[in-house]
Amino acid sequence: MAGAGKMILSPLPGGGYVQLREGYSNLDLLAAVCEAAWEQMQKNPNTNSSFSSSSSSPKSVLIPRRKRSRPSRSRSGVIMAASALKCVVPGFKTSSIGGGPGNQKKRAAKKIKKRVVADENQQPAAGEPGPMPGRFRDGIRQIAGPGAEITEEMLLIEKEITATDLKPDQNRLSFPLKQMRRTDFLTAGEEERLATRQNNNNNVGSLDVALIAVVNGEIVKREVDFRRWEMQKKSGKSSVSLVVTGTWNKIKGTLGLAKGTKVQIWSVRVDAKLWLSLVVL
Repeated sequence: MAGAGKMILSPLPGGGYVQLREGYSNLDLLAAVCEAAWEQMQKNPNTNSSFSSSSSSPKSVLIPRRKRSRPSRSRSGVIMAASALKCVVPGFKTSSIGGGPGNQKKRAAKKIKKRVVADENQQPAAGEPGPMPGRFRDGIRQIAGPGAEITEEMLLIEKEITATDLKPDQNRLSFPLKQMRRTDFLTAGEEERLATRQNNNNNVGSLDVALIAVVNGEIVKREVDFRRWEMQKKSGKSSVSLVVTGTWNKIKGTLGLAKGTKVQIWSVRVDAKLWLSLVVL
């Protein structure tokens, strides 16, 4: 073949390499990569390609030295060539050119490592809640004890305190179902209990739940009743809410709540038992 010159190996972005003469251009690189792809397709006729399978297999490519513009050996040139190859030869893997199983394993491990780091550093998307405030997490851990299993952290609702939430004769903090972010935090047994009427159908079912809140600058645990209320409107339609009641009147006075105060209600499982956290924003 015409031309002489030192042969060099040019690496590909996906691993592997192609053999070229010193002073090659991007076009030379593309030709060499396509040549290797063609040889691969001849070994595997089932490869999907825009080339005709009837064409004869070309000889090995050695690009001759000739006068040309200043050659580019930049990474962008390699990427351009490899990208063009993918367009011309669908399904061709550059890792098959000089890349062995060891290189493939290293690349896979590198991808996994990058993905793990990305997950750890990932910030909540716009409109998505972040984690429960660390102060509440630490407080729950301290109250529950070092051996407790704490799972299923969920933000149930973010709302503003209403005038009705503060009325003594109402004695309840409501979470309208239509406003809740999550409604799948109850077990089947808890759902059934809340749906059961008691005392000759006069009272709704209730769950004994721990409520975690900040009182006088400290994380405290209070016991409350948790119920499901269905209220009929004048229009004939009904609205369903989950409510914290029982000792709510005593608790709300210690929290410094006012109409319009924005709060979050979180749920967690402590040794499988439902706890709620009230976070004032």
